[in-house]
Amino acid sequence: MKKIMIALVLTSLQVSAMEIKPYVGAYTGFNSLTGENSEADKNGMNLGAFGMVSFLREDMVFDTSLGYQYNRMSGSSSASKVTVSTQTLFLDLDARWRLNSKWSVGPTLSSHFNQAGIDNSLSEEEKKSGSRFINVNLGVKIAHDTTFGSQDVRFYAAALTNVNDRDRSNMIVNFGVAFAIPEKNNKPVVASKPVIKKEYKTYAKPEEADVKVTLKFARVGFETNAYMLDSKGKTLLTKLGKSLAKNKDLFDRVKVSGHTDSRGGKEYNQKLSQDRADSVMKVFVEAGVPEKKIQSFGYGLSRPVDAKETAEAWEKNRRTEIEFFGVTDRNKLNKILEESLK
Repeated sequence: MKKIMIALVLTSLQVSAMEIKPYVGAYTGFNSLTGENSEADKNGMNLGAFGMVSFLREDMVFDTSLGYQYNRMSGSSSASKVTVSTQTLFLDLDARWRLNSKWSVGPTLSSHFNQAGIDNSLSEEEKKSGSRFINVNLGVKIAHDTTFGSQDVRFYAAALTNVNDRDRSNMIVNFGVAFAIPEKNNKPVVASKPVIKKEYKTYAKPEEADVKVTLKFARVGFETNAYMLDSKGKTLLTKLGKSLAKNKDLFDRVKVSGHTDSRGGKEYNQKLSQDRADSVMKVFVEAGVPEKKIQSFGYGLSRPVDAKETAEAWEKNRRTEIEFFGVTDRNKLNKILEESLK
């Protein structure tokens, strides 16, 4: 159990290149407890409220929640009517894989602290010894992310069972909703500034490039959920940059644009795409391409080439494009691109 808790904590702390979003939420659920020895079987329901920090990646979602739960259970025994009321502070850790841009599923670990209750089916000594304890539950959670207007909302369902108390079996099913806390200001999302500062003209609408090449992740990739080029990609782009620097009269300007798939939040994908475009631009400038001839843009998930929510579509949309404008000799430029990227 300790190993499971440590693994989930360490996984949740891997927040590099993630979008971090706070939520507040509430839930209700059903409990079914099977007792051993003198404890009677009980059934009931719970209500809870919590604050949550969600770490969003392209492929996974990590949540850390802290909250309060009220639980009331009842049953019957040969001796008396059984009633139990408990109040609990809890800490939840979730790690879910994205099935698509909306749905995610994965394990959830819930630890309840300082639980105080009265169970009149127990002896006075049993009540005293069991009045304060830590209860650990492990299960699975499925979540659905959506929006209502500008409000991000998450619905979820979770099924859990206790794993640290061998004297009882407790099955729990919860249903909840969480609302993202909006930022204090309502300023529009702005892409991060380029690595290399410069002034250049911006274009609101897609332009028709003279020559365009799309860098697929299979050839030129980045570290997962990061903007740093992998070693193979940096080698290929450095080679291309040197060739472009030697033939800078072939084009008037170069536009590097970054694009992501639909998984993850808009803000996160916007920044990630801009950072990746900046990384490619930086390699070109370091290779000798004149800074005044190159510009970078991050479009996030706004310009997909395939609108479907499939692994194949995500792979197509996750790309970097290099476009050349004012080309004087297309055949020569195409030959340079072919030789450099082969």
